[in-house]
Parts: sequence; structure tokens; C-alpha cells
Amino acid sequence: MEIILHDGKHEVLLRSGAHSFELCERKVLKRGVTWEPVKWYVSLPAAFEALLRRKVRNSDARTLLELKDAILRAQADLMEVWTLDRFSAVAQSQGANHGK
Repeated sequence: MEIILHDGKHEVLLRSGAHSFELCERKVLKRGVTWEPVKWYVSLPAAFEALLRRKVRNSDARTLLELKDAILRAQADLMEVWTLDRFSAVAQSQGANHGK
């Protein structure tokens, strides 16, 4: 699984590894563009919670009302990308790979 998302300032990549989920940042090198892992999570919900916090931290909120709006926008963005059907498919895929 590899999903490109936005953290409020930059594109980030959420991908599944053999034993964890990685949040990667885009790095431009002389030889090209690469995604480097910066955080690892044991579960998909933990990765999404961290991305939600990152999106809120990167917001321009200056009042409590703006903060509330930033939280609601971040939640809506993630829910738009990550539907229950998609979550189920990834969970099943991870379970299938566990037995190999």
C-alpha cells in the first residue's frame, strides 16, 4: 500500500512495510526524487492519528474557532481518502501477507 497525502504543508507518503506503516517525506536528490521514512507506526489507526495531528499543527489557526475548523478539515480530508471499504481491503491484505 502506498498513498500520497498532504500534511498541510507538503506531500507525504503513507506506505505499509513488512511489520509497520511508514510515513515518508519527499526528498529531492541529485539522482532524483525519493521517499524517505521519517516515522513508523504499528497500526494504521496510529498512522492516521499522527497524520491528523501533523495536519492540525501545520494549520494557520490563530483562534479556537480556526483550530476547530482545522481539525474538522483534517478529519474530513482523511475520511475522504480512507473509506471503510479501503481500510478493510488493506487489513485483509495485511492479514493475508502475515500467513506467508
